[in-house]
Amino acid sequence: MRLSLVVLVLFFSSASSFSRADSVPAIQDGILDLTHWRFEDQGALKLNGNWHFHWMNLQDPSGTLADYPGYMPVPAVWNNRHFKGEQMSGSGYATYAIQILRAENAEPLHLILPEMNMAFRLWANGAQIASSGVVGTSSEDSVPRSQPLIASLPDSTDIVLVLQISNFYHMEGGIPRAIEIDQSETVLSNFELTKIINIFTIGALCIVALHYLALYIGRPEESGYLMYAILAILFGLRVLAVSKLPYLLIDHPHIVSTRLSYITMFLLPTVYLLFIRSLFPKEVSKYLAYSLLVIGTLGTCWTMFTPASVFTTSRNLFSNIIVVSLVYTVIAVLLAAYRGREDAKLVLLLNGVLAITGINDTLLYQQLIQSIDLSQYGFLIFISGHAVVLGRRMNRSFVRENEAKRELAEFAASLQSRVEERTSDLAEKVGLLQRKEEELAQAREVAVNANEAKSKFLAGASHDLKQPMHALSLYVQMLENSIKKGTSEAVTTSIRASLLNLDTLLDDLVKVSQLEAGVLEPVVRSIHLGACLDGITDEFALIAAEKGLDFRSVRTTALVRTDTDLLGRIIRNLISNAIKYTNEGKVLIGCRCIFRSS
Repeated sequence: MRLSLVVLVLFFSSASSFSRADSVPAIQDGILDLTHWRFEDQGALKLNGNWHFHWMNLQDPSGTLADYPGYMPVPAVWNNRHFKGEQMSGSGYATYAIQILRAENAEPLHLILPEMNMAFRLWANGAQIASSGVVGTSSEDSVPRSQPLIASLPDSTDIVLVLQISNFYHMEGGIPRAIEIDQSETVLSNFELTKIINIFTIGALCIVALHYLALYIGRPEESGYLMYAILAILFGLRVLAVSKLPYLLIDHPHIVSTRLSYITMFLLPTVYLLFIRSLFPKEVSKYLAYSLLVIGTLGTCWTMFTPASVFTTSRNLFSNIIVVSLVYTVIAVLLAAYRGREDAKLVLLLNGVLAITGINDTLLYQQLIQSIDLSQYGFLIFISGHAVVLGRRMNRSFVRENEAKRELAEFAASLQSRVEERTSDLAEKVGLLQRKEEELAQAREVAVNANEAKSKFLAGASHDLKQPMHALSLYVQMLENSIKKGTSEAVTTSIRASLLNLDTLLDDLVKVSQLEAGVLEPVVRSIHLGACLDGITDEFALIAAEKGLDFRSVRTTALVRTDTDLLGRIIRNLISNAIKYTNEGKVLIGCRCIFRSS
């Protein structure tokens, strides 16, 4: 809130200059009357108005103002203007002139000449007082130089200023910025103050950039640190490009300043959009941000590898793209503030500060208000405010990390305790499992021994039972021979069949014991399946008749390879179960061939 109030006070104080604009003397027909202007009270004055003008002519500085055929507004560029029926282009040369009237015994005055991206020479009452580059009538004999200068005016009540300009370098020709006049002491003190502010700003931006580059190296996942460091570097280069400082330190080529000015203009908005995306990733489209960065990079390459007369013509095109980038950035910050993102309101306020200072300077350069240049202060507040945003985020990150470390330590202690408990329980369960395995092994051994004993018992019992059954068969034979033929013959036949069946079952029992003992091997041979079925049918005929069932078999001539005894056992079990579980009706036994070998 304090920051916004300060900016608003500065803005409205500068806007209040509208009220004094009516009383500011203007250049009328090439004459500026300062006889009633008090610089100590009313401040500096811009030499705005209609200057005497001669197109495509380097007028003699010692000549008279009557030699000039027309007038040209200042500040303004002469591109696409018409002078004496001729359309002017950006490239060319001309002479400007005005007459300044002063009061007697007035304080010494200085002129503040801005950067004009061209060559110029300035005379006062026929004496040269300033120059930048080499003024010529063609691109071969003209050497441009973009350099702000301070020139002392002669102590006279009537001063004629003559300004020769040649431009074969920049897209725009003429005087694009206002020339100021003020008391000498004020100009020099302001110049020193501006120099100190620029040195401080550039130094602070360098320190900030190095600081956040170091933070990014330590925390590469925080892309916002890298974006902010790049922003600080670009802001520093921007201040260096538009300030007077480089001209005081080195005699560097003007092209460096111009290129830096355009490069930073292309890159600052796009890098700032990436920085905003690092703060509010859900509000900024990744594809749009990187697309604008590619466009800014293309503009940078265009500026670096083409002459000024070429790359300056692309300013309007790239300016439109920059406007789109800035508008999208503001919309994204507004959306973040609406959604309650952390620090979104502060970022929105900083954008408002930059917008207010930018509007102020735009109106100032267009001569719509009388104010001071606030852009450097707006930039300083803007970049410092975002450092505060990152600092707040860093503090919150440290707090969260400390809380996470504390919770992790507590969890580790709890986990260690639970691991020890689970290890103890697992050891007990392993011991119990080992005891169970030992008991199971013992039980398995007992079961194996019992099964072997059972098998041996069944084999022995089957062998022992066959002897009395054989004897019984002999006794039945003797009874059959001694009894006369009659009804008793069928009974004895049945007894004999039953004995045979019993003998077969006992043989099967022996085979079962042999199977369990692993000593039985099937004897496979070819047999007639019909004979096997007939014999088995005869064995169960009386049992089926006694139950009242219609029992019969289907004749077959099939020949199969099998173990006769084992197959007979399977068929007997099937017939026995069929008769046992059929209360009425019939039981039919037969076979069907479902597979034929080749």
